[in-house]
Amino acid sequence: MRTATALSLVVTFTVFFLGCASPVAAPSCRSGETETGHQPFTHARVTSPSGYVSAVFRLSDAEARAGSLCLSVELDEQPLAQFRGIGVQTLETRTNTDGFRVVDVQRSRHDETYAIPVGKTSQARDRYEQARVELVQQNTGFQISLVIRAYDDGIAFRYLIPRQAGHQRITLVDEPVELVLYSPHELTAHVNRFKDFYSAYEAIYEHLSLDAFEKRDLIGMPVLFEKQRGPWFAVTEAALINHAGWYLRPDADTPGVFHGVLSPLPGQSMTKVRAPLPHRSPWRVVMVGRDLSTFIESDLITNLNPPSAIDDPSWIKPGPTTFPWWNGYVVGDDVGFEPGLNTAMMKHYIDFCAKHGIPYHTLDGIDNLAWYGGPILPYQGDDITTGRDGLDFQEVIHYANERGVRLRIWMHWEAADLHMERAFPLYEKWSIEGVMIDFMNRDDQDMVAFYHRLLKLAAKHHLTVTFHGSYKPTGIERTYPHLLNRESIYNLEYNKFRDAGVPPQHELTVPFVRMLGGPLDFHQGGFRGVAPEAYEPSYLAPKNIGTRCHQLATYVVYQNHLPMIADYPAAYEDQPGLDFLTTVPTTWDETRLLHGEITHAVTIARRHGDTWYLGSMNATEPRAWIVPLKFLGPGMFTAEFYRDGPRGIRAPDELVHEQRTVTRGDTLPVELGVAGGQVVIIKPAQSR
Repeated sequence: MRTATALSLVVTFTVFFLGCASPVAAPSCRSGETETGHQPFTHARVTSPSGYVSAVFRLSDAEARAGSLCLSVELDEQPLAQFRGIGVQTLETRTNTDGFRVVDVQRSRHDETYAIPVGKTSQARDRYEQARVELVQQNTGFQISLVIRAYDDGIAFRYLIPRQAGHQRITLVDEPVELVLYSPHELTAHVNRFKDFYSAYEAIYEHLSLDAFEKRDLIGMPVLFEKQRGPWFAVTEAALINHAGWYLRPDADTPGVFHGVLSPLPGQSMTKVRAPLPHRSPWRVVMVGRDLSTFIESDLITNLNPPSAIDDPSWIKPGPTTFPWWNGYVVGDDVGFEPGLNTAMMKHYIDFCAKHGIPYHTLDGIDNLAWYGGPILPYQGDDITTGRDGLDFQEVIHYANERGVRLRIWMHWEAADLHMERAFPLYEKWSIEGVMIDFMNRDDQDMVAFYHRLLKLAAKHHLTVTFHGSYKPTGIERTYPHLLNRESIYNLEYNKFRDAGVPPQHELTVPFVRMLGGPLDFHQGGFRGVAPEAYEPSYLAPKNIGTRCHQLATYVVYQNHLPMIADYPAAYEDQPGLDFLTTVPTTWDETRLLHGEITHAVTIARRHGDTWYLGSMNATEPRAWIVPLKFLGPGMFTAEFYRDGPRGIRAPDELVHEQRTVTRGDTLPVELGVAGGQVVIIKPAQSR
């Protein structure tokens, strides 16, 4: 978001009695006893296929709320956290989240491998054990099913609400599940200090103790829970469809307890979701791992979404795009025309794209003026099929098509909502590649429905989609693979107008928190690096903190299928590193974390075909680590390096470009200074 100004088989689970570990807030969750057929039901354990991760379902006893639903998460039989009070409160049935009894438990397993057209891996394995617990509330007769899945990298649960006697629809006023930690942790997350639900998830990640919150703070997801000794876990949601976005709110009196909160409908405070029955919630997800590689390499969020709705995705082609809004439409030299949001400027960028093999150019706005005329904010109804005065939209389209460059079109979401039924068929006719939709800044049920409506229409007309000013990713890219990107992140646009800019510590947090949800747009590509102490904001031609190789490394470290080349053409011509930006792949066959220290340092390896790309980034303290190359196959390989120059941050735009031969038995030393970076391209020697 810019600122306007500037696979299934039946399996039997053993059911037995289990006591509870004692969490931080000491919840009472000993098993209540109900009847399932002729067998007394106490609890069900759902264990992942490899046996590492378990979800343990119970009914709580009278010390808590009789018949409330409890679900504990374990790794290697060690409890990590517990959800209690699972369920919903509805207006029609006046349902609370207690007084339930179990009427049936159905158990199954699934194992399927499916293709991902655009992603961090080209195939994903969806393998889990599942229990579906059928419940009825004794005093109201309200029915609900709790579906629990255990994967090797986490657990997920959702509730299904069938048609109820006398009720065809349902109104959710709350989903008051509590998350309770079993031992002290710290967390890293986006925290909404404005204490409302109007958010684009664009804030610097905070690393906080459990007692560091103010009353009414909202924690956006994904949220990473960590401690010095023991496994880490992350909490988020997946498959947000016809529902409201989910947040956590810290308990004001008990550190380590968090309350689930749904985003209300516009103009409402109590009403969160209105839906016909049957209705299903999104998945509530806990990603679990012994180390950080589990989180980076996981396909859990993707697996939990419906299969692709696009039968033939061959028209979806990720790739880089120019994006002049970031640099402020600077030209940097005498180009023979007046810079600005005009036809000549667009042709200038299209020529640059054609010369360097950049497939896309984005038509955007300048200051508070949209390319289609009128202010960006507030949107006043302007037509998104014609350009403003001085910008001949049809001439720009023709010029781009002649030169093999395709346009991407930015617009305010209200403009899309008003005009897309008419405009999107025209965009397809004119060979426009895709759209960037901005300024939603909400995740209530109505806005979620807008996202899905737009994605369906865009797919019909072969348009890819990027969301800016957007809510968190929940894996719908599996269903709609033409959704290439979204923001939901504090990114390099803030170097235009924030005193703190985008510090390296934040950049080194992004892979371990935001990227757990899916791909992200980060406004990359600025070639003016500075040391942290030398940074100052600039709306025109902004600078980035760190070396040029630090910037190049983001194109490998971050999962970004439509990365920006966001600086102006003259800033790139004859500059070292441009060749990398224009040739680095934007979709991948395999991803591995080779080194990870949250907020400090990272090396991520991504494979495209038979070539590996390794991106390394460092924050504000010099660091050195070793990367084994045992993931390579047999034989000899050529390793091509982009390294920081010998003066490091003192000469941030210098880089060293060199090659050497390596094998899978070798290791690569990584030695990075302040805000440094390195990229290595490794390919079989015979392919040279």
